[in-house]
Amino acid sequence: MAKDNPANKPDAATATVPCRVAAIVVPAQPTTYSASPGTIQFRIQPGTGTIAFDVLNCAVRESNGTVVPINPNATPATLSFPVAKGKSYTFSAAYIVNSNATATLVEDCKGQTFIDDLNALQAAGGRTYPIVVA
Repeated sequence: MAKDNPANKPDAATATVPCRVAAIVVPAQPTTYSASPGTIQFRIQPGTGTIAFDVLNCAVRESNGTVVPINPNATPATLSFPVAKGKSYTFSAAYIVNSNATATLVEDCKGQTFIDDLNALQAAGGRTYPIVVA
């Protein structure tokens, strides 16, 4: 479900970009995300300490194994990649983490779609996010 965080609104450049991602929640199953075609941009909202994307070790793959390029302008706080109608993807996020850190992963868009709460223990091993594009 989308969770709005008024203290951490997207920046002016993304404030008008429509959100593309929504969680598909199935009890006792890992969360899968549905998305509309276009570019998905994720952002790490800082909490305590530091959790940042390890951009060189993040990866996006289609279900057939094809590598999808991450935008070359990715930063430790934001990254984006294109998704196409009718395809499934896996976003494998790698993070740089300091001890006791917390953060929130959101889709950087108008309304900010909540993706994941991150803490040092979870983020240290990286996280995987399945995405299905309708």
